[in-house]
This record gives sequence, structure tokens and C-alpha cells, in this order.
Amino acid sequence: MIRAMSLPASSHRRRTAFTLIELLVVLAIISILAGLLFPVIGGVQDRARKTQALSDANQIITAVKAYYAEYGKYPVADGAQGTDILLSDATGYSTNRNSLVFNVLRALPGTAASGGAQWDFDNLNPKKVVYFEGKIVKDPANPKNGFPPMTSGLPSNQSYYDPWGQEYALFIDTNYDGKIDLNPSSSGAPFYNDAAFQDPTDGNKAKIRVGVGVASLGKDRARGKANSRTDYGGGNGTFKPSDDVITWQ
Repeated sequence: MIRAMSLPASSHRRRTAFTLIELLVVLAIISILAGLLFPVIGGVQDRARKTQALSDANQIITAVKAYYAEYGKYPVADGAQGTDILLSDATGYSTNRNSLVFNVLRALPGTAASGGAQWDFDNLNPKKVVYFEGKIVKDPANPKNGFPPMTSGLPSNQSYYDPWGQEYALFIDTNYDGKIDLNPSSSGAPFYNDAAFQDPTDGNKAKIRVGVGVASLGKDRARGKANSRTDYGGGNGTFKPSDDVITWQ
């Protein structure tokens, strides 16, 4: 009877173990695949954030319109009525934080002075109706996609932030003509120069035909297209083809 010959154990191990070259090849393939995959994942995340920003912006508009339906005016201090208003510190265009409006919409107590106007949140929403809630952010030092937690019984820094950590910009037609002026008096340059129409009845100023508009400055955190990688709050004012999210186009 012929017996089958068996290979020594050491020979068997050599046949089944990875060689150093094979291991390096596998690692190289994994690195290549990871390099191809990470940009795809980043793109998906950016699209998800833009979708979230647009959803937030539309919810803000719904809340402001609900307040208007209840009180017959926009949630803005009497001293700030009569001139279209921008609320956000994201661009340096405004000293009014968007917290002023959100404190009213969230029925928070307290007062604040801004832009020469006195905001009394209790008197601006005497019925204490909560028109907007929004979530509280996880990291107060780096707020994104929500409100920072209140540090006291009074609303402190209760601005609403987009998914990239900038305040949403709120534009409100507080002269009630159905148009919002995008030419802030402080700079004379429009907030956007290609996402508006020129109003011939008012010195060809850049305007939008809405009562309430909301903008998010996107991943580059610049108004329009960024001029540099560190151009936070700057930008060239050109909406197309920026990564900004706006509600009126």
C-alpha cells in the first residue's frame, strides 16, 4: 500500500502565511481605496449639511410668518421697524445678532439693545407662543446646527447656527413693501450681487422680492464665493457658483 507523503509543518506554514511583499501590496490597495472613498464620503456629508441648512431656513421662514399672522407685524423691535433689517454677525454687515428674532420666536424673557433699538422680548411676544424650537448644540464652544445652551436664566448668545458654525442670516422686510434691500447702508455693497434684482424705483439697489429671506454661508463660511481658504465672513458677494444656501431662488 502506498502512503501519501505529508509536507513538514514548516513548509505548510510557509504556504499559508503572507509574505512581506504581499502584505505591502494589500496595504497599498487599502490606501488607494481609502483615498478614493474619503472624498465621496465628504461630498455626501456636504450635501446632507446643505439639505439640513435649507430645511432649517424654511422652518425659520415658517415661524416668522406664523408670528406675522398672529401679531400683524414681524418679530422686530419697534425701533427697528421701517427699514429692512439683516440679523446675523456672520459677515460683518450687521450688528444685529439673529438671537434677537429667535428670542422672540422662542418666547424667551429679557431685553437687549442693538442697532439703536431696544428689544423687549416679553412685550414682542406677550402671548408667549413658541413659534420655533430648534435643538441645543452638543459643543457650546463650537456651536453648529442649533442653539448654544443658555448660561443663565436670561437668553445669552441664543443665536441659531447653521451646520458649519455660522449664524443664519435673516433678512426681513420691515418697511412692508414686499421687497428686501440687500444694500446695507454701512457698506453700500449688496449682500449678494447676482441673487437679486435692481430696483429702479430706489436707486437700482439690489433687492429680493420676498418678505422674509434666510441665507447660510455654507462650508467656506463666506458671503458668496470665498476669496481665500480663510475668508470667513468675507467673500465676493457672488452667489453663483458658491456653496451658499438661500431661500429665495
